[in-house]
Amino acid sequence: MVRGVRESGLTGLQERFCNEYLVDYCGLRAAKAAGYGEGGISSVATRILKLPLVQKYLKEKQAKMNKKLDISAERVLEEMARLAFSDVTNLLDEDGKMKPIKELNKDDTAAISALEMSVRNGEALPDGSFELVTTYKAKHWDKVSALEKLAKHLGMFEDAADKGLTVNIKIEGRDADCG
Repeated sequence: MVRGVRESGLTGLQERFCNEYLVDYCGLRAAKAAGYGEGGISSVATRILKLPLVQKYLKEKQAKMNKKLDISAERVLEEMARLAFSDVTNLLDEDGKMKPIKELNKDDTAAISALEMSVRNGEALPDGSFELVTTYKAKHWDKVSALEKLAKHLGMFEDAADKGLTVNIKIEGRDADCG
């Protein structure tokens, strides 16, 4: 082995760059964190990312991470479909109140980006205490974005783009605000 060259064929500095790059895919930050000098750092990052050994190393590391985390195109599409085809009414009971979280299925909970619960005093009771009123607010992930990404994956926009046509999709709705 050549001095300073790792088993991967990269120098120690290049390997540190690659490992940093895999954190957030920002070449500039990775180059700084790996220890490359400040001068022309963006061109350094671009040059390093073009090296065949670096590309091979990154691809192998990404494949290992994907396998370990069970990340696949199928799983990503499945998750996008959950968001795209979610229905806010699944969060509500027959009285229009939000169901307890434990009663929601996996598809419904995956579509929730934020859940807020607030408790306030309601009407006064005969004994001088107050009835507690609990309000839940659920916000869904961006359904339109998920639908657009699925449509692009399915090639639904290719014909329109080739012909210079515009496709507009309008989906009306709002976040669940149940109380």
